[in-house]
Amino acid sequence: MNTNLARKTAFRRPAVKDAGRKVSLRVVPEQTSSASLLLAMISVVVVIAIVVIVPLLINTSMAMTSYSVHDYEVELARVEQDNEMLRTEVNEAASPQHLRKAAAAAGLVPAGETGNIELHKQKVTGGTPAR
Repeated sequence: MNTNLARKTAFRRPAVKDAGRKVSLRVVPEQTSSASLLLAMISVVVVIAIVVIVPLLINTSMAMTSYSVHDYEVELARVEQDNEMLRTEVNEAASPQHLRKAAAAAGLVPAGETGNIELHKQKVTGGTPAR
């Protein structure tokens, strides 16, 4: 690259008009907006409320569910006990001794020996009548 061209096109600092004058610098205090402070306070309050309320709601829900589970367990135990009593009653009612007594009370008699009916001869073979 041509050095003369580079010197001509290089950035040049503007000349300072008041080179002898001293410039004083000072710190400007930050201006806080009451709206931004209020927004920050509301945000903090909302976060604290969420941190407190959400676990409280979760614990309350878990306690209610625990009570419901306990109620269902008590009901299940009662139903299982009733079921066991009914099974015992069914087993007693299905016993041969109970069936014999129930049949006698109903007026039924024991069956005799089984026989066969021969349709082409129109005759009953074998067996004995009930007593």
